[in-house]
Amino acid sequence: MPRIGHRMKTFLKKTQGFTLVEMILYVGIFAVVLSLIVQLFWQVQITESRTRLNREVKVNMAQAMELMKDTVRNSNTVDEGASTFLSHPGTLTVDNALDTEFDTYTKNVTLGDEEISIRKLRMTEGFNSYDVTSDHVDVTNFVITNKTAASGPDSVQIELTIEAVSTNTDEDFNASLSSKSTYNVRQEN
Repeated sequence: MPRIGHRMKTFLKKTQGFTLVEMILYVGIFAVVLSLIVQLFWQVQITESRTRLNREVKVNMAQAMELMKDTVRNSNTVDEGASTFLSHPGTLTVDNALDTEFDTYTKNVTLGDEEISIRKLRMTEGFNSYDVTSDHVDVTNFVITNKTAASGPDSVQIELTIEAVSTNTDEDFNASLSSKSTYNVRQEN
C-alpha cells in the first residue's frame, strides 16, 4: 500500500493545473481587459461620428457662403423686387447673365430607418436648379438683409445657419454652424 500512495503523490505532482482561485483571477483579469477594449472602441466610434458631423457642417457652410459671395460679387445688381429680405427663409436674386436665385426648399430624407424633413439651400440659374447643401445638413436659418447704401454699390448681408442631420438625440451629436457676411456687387453696371 505505501507504494500506491507514493505513486499517487508522484502523479499529482506531474499533472498540476490551475487552481480554482487562479482560474477566477485569470477570468477576472480577462474581463477587465476586454471591457477596457470595448470601451475604447466605443469612444473611438463616438469621436469619429462627432468629427464627421462637424466636418459635414463646415464643408457645406464654406461651399454655400463661397458660392453666394462669388455670385453676388460677379453680378450686375441685386434684384430687390425678386429677393425676400429680413425673413427666414429668405430669397436672394441677382441680375447676371443667368439671373441667379438662392432660396431654400423642404426635402424628405431617410436616415437609418427614419424619414425626416430638412431644408436645403438651392441655387437656380435660368431654368436649372442645383442643391448647394447636402442631404446630411439642415438649413435652419437663411436671412438676407439689403445693405445697399444710397450712393454705394448693391450690398447684401447673408445670414446662414446649418445643422447636421442626425437621428441621435444626444447633444454630443449635434453640430451647428452660423455665418453672417456682407457682400458687395463688384461688376460695372
